[in-house]
Amino acid sequence: MTDKQTERMIQRAIIAELRRLGFWAVHVPNGAQLAGAASSRARQMNALKGDGLLVGFPDLIVFNNIGGIGFMEVKREGGKQTASQIKVQNWMALYGHKYAVTRSILDVNDTLKEWQWI
Repeated sequence: MTDKQTERMIQRAIIAELRRLGFWAVHVPNGAQLAGAASSRARQMNALKGDGLLVGFPDLIVFNNIGGIGFMEVKREGGKQTASQIKVQNWMALYGHKYAVTRSILDVNDTLKEWQWI
């Protein structure tokens, strides 16, 4: 994948690959761009947090067909996790959840093998 690919493009390719392999993936739009003036965006973000939005939550929840659930954070090549994403990753590890940072379809396949899903 080239540097010109956006995270959205990479994420869509990853979702397509997961579906091709028989997995369900659900996107969690924590990084959504909010519209309006700064004060309006702040109110919207506070409302979303009140509704359960967790800053740093991974982009994808992945389900296998035997009850397994894993989480994938999608990044462009060279992209780094934020402090809140690392905090959530550590929390998930503490509770025994599967978590991976994925930058490509190859990463997805490696992750699924590591998780012993394929």
